[in-house]
Amino acid sequence: MRAFDHLISARFICTMGHLVCLLILFNIIENNVEKGLEDGESSAAALLSCNFALSLGAAAMVFDFCGMFFGNTLFSPTVNVLQVFFHAVGGIFLSWHITQIWHYGTLWPIIVFTSFPTAIIEIGVLLNAYVFKNSAM
Repeated sequence: MRAFDHLISARFICTMGHLVCLLILFNIIENNVEKGLEDGESSAAALLSCNFALSLGAAAMVFDFCGMFFGNTLFSPTVNVLQVFFHAVGGIFLSWHITQIWHYGTLWPIIVFTSFPTAIIEIGVLLNAYVFKNSAM
């Protein structure tokens, strides 16, 4: 068996792991906010920022799952490799964020560099297929 034969299942597992980490962070982000607050800093603004980042990450996951379940990018090895890479890295960093109780400010770079690229890839493929009517990926 070749490595490409397992890309679809690896993509599903990595995407689910990344999503689970995002959902766990929705429930425990207060711990990270409390640890990262300086004297006199408002926790409401920090909590709002974290919830907004997590919401954008979850919205990016919607595009990823649409591409996977509707089959737009499911059988493209290049897209699958990129998705596996970004979701694996995102899941690892978010799990460290959870277990090590990192400063809440580190959440934004993790979301921007691991969730957004995958959503941009999916949106690009969707635009290419349905708006520009181009079948080549």
